[in-house]
Amino acid sequence: MTTEVNINRQTVLHAQRDISYDDFVSGTAKNLIHLQPGTRIIGGYIEVHEGWNSETSATIAIGDTVGSSPDVDKYHTAEDIHDGTITAATVIALDHPPVAGGVIPAGGAWLTATVTVVDAAGDLDEGSATIHIDYIEDGRVSEYNTFRG
Repeated sequence: MTTEVNINRQTVLHAQRDISYDDFVSGTAKNLIHLQPGTRIIGGYIEVHEGWNSETSATIAIGDTVGSSPDVDKYHTAEDIHDGTITAATVIALDHPPVAGGVIPAGGAWLTATVTVVDAAGDLDEGSATIHIDYIEDGRVSEYNTFRG
């Protein structure tokens, strides 16, 4: 059987969400960006503008709400965002996408971030970032390449 040339092409889509230290309950995943069914995250990054000034430590992980046991670090394993480590604007590439079998199922899902902070003094009052993702959607066509050579 001979396959036919696929002339359909898709532009990569981009979404972003600003976050701040006061958006999170430590260790609890927060829904950030809604993902339509058929979405596949192919890349992204965390742009840290200001490190979290917790007393001891702060980390961020990026996951999604797919399945009965969502994977909170599906796209990025916990990364240090403490101001002792982040001293200036920093870009951290997501370390897992694209994920094998990583197409969002029917019903959609949410991209999540989990920020875990150790701050016994309770004086956390700084920390901000922007989460960026690049993705494609199954079945979407935004342009055509008519060359069939």
